[in-house]
Amino acid sequence: MGNISLDDNGNPVIGGFGDATNALMQQLATQAAAANIKIKVSFGGGGGSYDNLWNIITAANVQSIATALVQFCQSLGLSGVDFDIETFADSTDRTALQTLCGNLIQLFKQGDASLETSLCVNAGFGPNFPWQAIAANILNGTLSNGVTALDRVYIMSYYNDIVSEQGWVSGWVGWLSDTYSIPSQRVSVGLDNTDADAYNIGDFAAWAATQQLGTAYWYVNPQTADTLASSQASLNTIATSYAAAAAALV
Repeated sequence: MGNISLDDNGNPVIGGFGDATNALMQQLATQAAAANIKIKVSFGGGGGSYDNLWNIITAANVQSIATALVQFCQSLGLSGVDFDIETFADSTDRTALQTLCGNLIQLFKQGDASLETSLCVNAGFGPNFPWQAIAANILNGTLSNGVTALDRVYIMSYYNDIVSEQGWVSGWVGWLSDTYSIPSQRVSVGLDNTDADAYNIGDFAAWAATQQLGTAYWYVNPQTADTLASSQASLNTIATSYAAAAAALV
C-alpha cells in the first residue's frame, strides 16, 4: 500500500511502501515474473488511513498523476495498480470527485494498456449502504465509448457472517455484469480470518469457485516465523477449498 502526494511545484510523488524500497520492489517483481506471478501496488485505504489520494486529484493534475503511476509501474516492472478508493468525507462535491477518480483509472489504462487495473469496493451492497453509489460514480468515470478501463473489481468481504457477505457479493456481481459488462470471472472476493474471523475462509472460497469468482487473502504477515506460517496455512486452506470446488464443477 503506497501513497501519492504533491511536491512544492504540484508534481506527483509516489512512495510510502513501508520498508519496501523501490529497489526491493523491483527485485520482487523480477522474481515474481520469473514464476509467472504478477505484482500490483495499491493506493487508498479505508478512511484515507494509508493515502488520501482523492484529496489531491484535480481536473488539472489527474493526467500528470496517471502518467506518474504508469512510469512508476514501468520502471519497477510492476503489473499495475489497485485503486482502493473508499471514502470522500472531505469533499464538498463527492460525485464529481468520485468521477474524477474514475478518470484517473481510465487515463492510467490509456497510458499503458498492458498494465492492469482493479478497484476495491466494500462488501455491503444495495440501498442501505453507500458503496454502490460511490462505485457507480467511479466506474462511470472509467468509461470510454461505453467500455470500462477496469480489469477487475475486488470485493472486501471481511466482517459479517458468510450468508450476508455472499448475498452482497451476489448483488455486486449481478450489477457489475448488467451495468458495466464485467463478468464474474473479473470479480475477486477478499477473504479474511484475522480481524472479525466472521466465517470459515475455506467455505467462502469453495462458494466463490462455484460462482466463477476469484478469491484473495488480504492479510499475509511475514514479520515472524509464526505469523508467516499462519498466513501460509490460511492461503493453503483457501487454495485447497477453491480447487476442490472448481474441480467438482467440471
